[in-house]
Amino acid sequence: MKLQNIIGKASGRKLRLNPEVSYLEYLCKLSDLGKEQVDGQDRLHCDVAYPSFKVFVYVTDTDASNGAFIYAPGSHKFSLKRLWIEYKMSIKYYVKHFKGDIKPEVLSEDDLKTLNIDEKSMEGKSGSVIIFNTMGFHRRGNFTNSQKPIRQVALVNYRYLDSWANVIGWEA
Repeated sequence: MKLQNIIGKASGRKLRLNPEVSYLEYLCKLSDLGKEQVDGQDRLHCDVAYPSFKVFVYVTDTDASNGAFIYAPGSHKFSLKRLWIEYKMSIKYYVKHFKGDIKPEVLSEDDLKTLNIDEKSMEGKSGSVIIFNTMGFHRRGNFTNSQKPIRQVALVNYRYLDSWANVIGWEA
C-alpha cells in the first residue's frame, strides 16, 4: 500500500486500479558480453513523452557489470529543446520501424549535451527498489562479467494512470 501512496503523490493521480506486475529476466550469452544487446534496451531512451512511472525490484544483486539500470536524473523535465530532439528521434524511429528495426533511436552526442544528460548506474542488492519516471531517459546497463551474465527484476508498471479505465475506476 505504501508504494501506491508514493506513486499517487509523485504522479498527482488517484490510483483506482492495481498496477501491472511482471518478472523480467535478461540473460547475456557469454559471446555477447560487452556487445550491443539484442532488444536494444541498452540504448538511452524514454518510454513516453508524459510522466509515467515504473518500479523495479532487483531479484538478483545487480551492479555495473551485470546490466544495472541506468537513469539520467533530471531528464524527465519538459523543454522545447527536448521536444525538438524527441520529434527528430521519432521520425528516425518510425522510418526504421517500417523496415523491421524496433530498437530505440540513439541520441547523438550533440543531443546528449543539449539535454545535459548525466547517466547514473542504479546498483543494488537483491530486494532493492527503484522508482522512476519513464519520461526520463534511461537504459539497461552493459554486461561485462562472465560470472554474472544475468539480470532479474520484478517490474511494477503504472503506465495506466492516464487511461480512461483508471480515471473512471473501471476494471475489465
